[in-house]
Amino acid sequence: MVLATILLLLSTNCFVAGQVRGTLEHREQGSMWIAFSPDGKLLATADEDRTNKDYMVRLWDVDTGKESIQLRGHKWQIFTGAFSPDGKTFVTVSADPEKKHVGIVRLWDVSMRKVRLSFELSEGRGISIAFSPDSKILATSGNARTATLWDVNTGKELAALEGHKQVTCVAFSPHGKVIASASYDGTVMLWDVAERKSRATLQGHETTVKSIAFSPDGKMLASGSYDRTVVLWDLTTNKQQDKLDFSRGMGQIHCIAYSSDGKTIAVVGNSDVVRLWDLEAGKLRADFKGEGHYGLINHVAFSPDGKTLATGGGRDKSVKLWDVPPAKKSPDK
Repeated sequence: MVLATILLLLSTNCFVAGQVRGTLEHREQGSMWIAFSPDGKLLATADEDRTNKDYMVRLWDVDTGKESIQLRGHKWQIFTGAFSPDGKTFVTVSADPEKKHVGIVRLWDVSMRKVRLSFELSEGRGISIAFSPDSKILATSGNARTATLWDVNTGKELAALEGHKQVTCVAFSPHGKVIASASYDGTVMLWDVAERKSRATLQGHETTVKSIAFSPDGKMLASGSYDRTVVLWDLTTNKQQDKLDFSRGMGQIHCIAYSSDGKTIAVVGNSDVVRLWDLEAGKLRADFKGEGHYGLINHVAFSPDGKTLATGGGRDKSVKLWDVPPAKKSPDK
């Protein structure tokens, strides 16, 4: 195993500083999550409207930076949201003010801007969601013992995958045959979607795994943990391929994202910095801070074409759009 340690005191020739190209201003709060539409034209964020006493999803035009659509009707904080891969549905998870411990899932018709289906989660609030690649199944986790699968058309529960003490996040593989779930116990479990059975348990972290992401080709899985590391797993062997140490300057890792070409991973910890790690070169590719957020960054996401990085959170109540610098070629290329 190779332990790649990121040193903060790097010379300016070692990496590129990211540049903000746009800022999406929020009314009352920084968005705890962000999500690009499959075509990359829209970016979804969450905000609060204290005047009307509700919470909403705001859909922004990525090219112009202007708000184009609002999805309203939530009476409590929106914990997370995501587009279906076919772009037709947007899902949100919130709660009822009278039953704050129970998550309410709403499936919105994007074109009609209306809720077409809603249902309560069987366990927990629902802090992580993932669509299957064919948009037919929704996986949820909500600080409960199970990762749950739902039929997107009917809202019926299909299966409850139980194996962790508390599930923190879920992710579908690009081919849709495997679901990954992570937990406060520091493990990641791989599940066979068709059989609804565990295929493997990955152990490589000392404490809570807060974020997981499949590589675009489905051959790798990255897991980010409160132990301040990101582990890269080879899914052909279910063995740890590498472990990236972000202990200096990042704090606990709570969000990671793969670029669309699978060559870069973005990492967010308890700081106001986003770091892009070049997986091929095995070194830091870019450091996003500068004119960015003040306060902790909550979430990070690459646009589908990999040219834009979005970050949400911070006391500045904004979402930043960053130009992703091209990877530097090696001298021998």
